[in-house]
Amino acid sequence: VAAHLERLSNENGVLSLLELVLHALGRVLPHFPELNGYHTGRAALHYTSINVGFAVNAGRSLKVPVIRTTDRLTLREVARTVRDLVLRYMREELSAADMSSGTFTVTDLSTSEVVQFIPVLNLRQSATLGLCAPRLDGSSELVLTFDHRMQAAEFLRELRALLEGDDPAPGKA
Repeated sequence: VAAHLERLSNENGVLSLLELVLHALGRVLPHFPELNGYHTGRAALHYTSINVGFAVNAGRSLKVPVIRTTDRLTLREVARTVRDLVLRYMREELSAADMSSGTFTVTDLSTSEVVQFIPVLNLRQSATLGLCAPRLDGSSELVLTFDHRMQAAEFLRELRALLEGDDPAPGKA
């Protein structure tokens, strides 16, 4: 993942792991509608758009700004949107609309010393992805909290392939 991120940064300007992951989610989630929705107890509901939120807590309380229609954005557009939302978070200018309508969430602790954690599953979402800090050997983990009624293993395989710079399979992502 680090080599792929470095290659993309050389082509597009400096990118963060979070920006890469958010873009990859926009490509993978359309193939896993059950992870872009939630279960009511009686039926699985799927959102028609992919709006990925990302948790931010830099001393101004936890907020989850949302990147709307993530699946339709280029990598540069995702990066630009993340940076704009983080800047507005720091200026305390995020509106309720900036933090609403999320269909999937990412919690990024990759720049901390937290090498393992369990992300909280949000209301009306069937999955939340956690990005862990690298271990001493340099490896990092993706942690997916998910509603047990939803498919997750194949989703993680495809996401990992994209993050490493591979096409997961013909016709996928």
